Amino acid sequence: MAKTSKALELEISKLRKLIVQLYAMHEIEQEISFSGNLDLLTDCIKSIIKALDIDEFCIMLLNSRDGLVVKSFYGLPSSAKDKILFELGEGVSGSVAETGKAVLIPDVKKDSRFLFYKGLKKNIGSFISVPLTDSGKIMGVLNVHKKEANTLNQDDLELLRDISSHIMLSIKNAKVYEKIKRISVKDDLTEIYNRRYISAKLDEEIQKSKGKYPVSIIMTELKYLRGYNDCYGYLQGEQLLREIALVLQSKVRTCDRVARYSGQHFMIFLPKTSKNRALLIGEKLREHINAFLKTKIKTQPESKLIFITASASYPADAGASAGLIKSVDAALKKHALNPNL
Repeated sequence: MAKTSKALELEISKLRKLIVQLYAMHEIEQEISFSGNLDLLTDCIKSIIKALDIDEFCIMLLNSRDGLVVKSFYGLPSSAKDKILFELGEGVSGSVAETGKAVLIPDVKKDSRFLFYKGLKKNIGSFISVPLTDSGKIMGVLNVHKKEANTLNQDDLELLRDISSHIMLSIKNAKVYEKIKRISVKDDLTEIYNRRYISAKLDEEIQKSKGKYPVSIIMTELKYLRGYNDCYGYLQGEQLLREIALVLQSKVRTCDRVARYSGQHFMIFLPKTSKNRALLIGEKLREHINAFLKTKIKTQPESKLIFITASASYPADAGASAGLIKSVDAALKKHALNPNL
């Protein structure tokens, strides 16, 4: 028996959905394989929703402090990440995050729960929100919407349910990637940059400058920290290093970088900074930290906790990063013999 025109249209629609689903799976799996970048995932999802003939999307993830926060979006105002957040149970997104049940709203004007992203996005007609889960735990929601009412249906909802697990896997990979990236360049104790990062940054900047502008570094040392630890305990000594790191960061430019180079040594990277300027900055830092240390010493003589600095500049002191570090290390040892130099 020949299929009716309506039945054929239904089959064509199902086939189209299947093709789009396979395309979506392929695109997301490619993204999972080749990148942990959430920005690239945004581009990937953007191409998928266009294939689905959907206008806009928003990924919101649960934050233990704030509730649902915007992590990735297309079609929302640029201020969305800063201004849009939902508590569990608030609005449609909050309800989906709380219950884990997907929601389809063909016409948002007929659903009082819909908050139009706290009033920031008015021109929405149809809306779907599906939960993003990891091992059964709700991690956030994926919202998609179209400007015209009654343009999203149950088939769209089922398709988004299917691809949501792949999107969540890619987001999870991106988080792992960012964590690994952060660990590789940050010091565990102080949470500022580490030796690996600052050394690579210095080498990169010197290569970039090609002698056209100076690059300077300041090396510092907190002397007699062992005595401080003996007096107050190692935990207090570690806290002192954290506080010094914060003070140093607050006293440099945004383009500068502060790193913990080794146990009680910090390095400050100063791009486009002359030798004389670096000397002046180093001296100001030394004075400031030593004044700060006076507030930390209670029973120990002041002379037993001293902050010293030394600086070196490219190309004045060396022609490469290794030579520059060797130069500043020698200068610091000289200052260690006479902290008043």
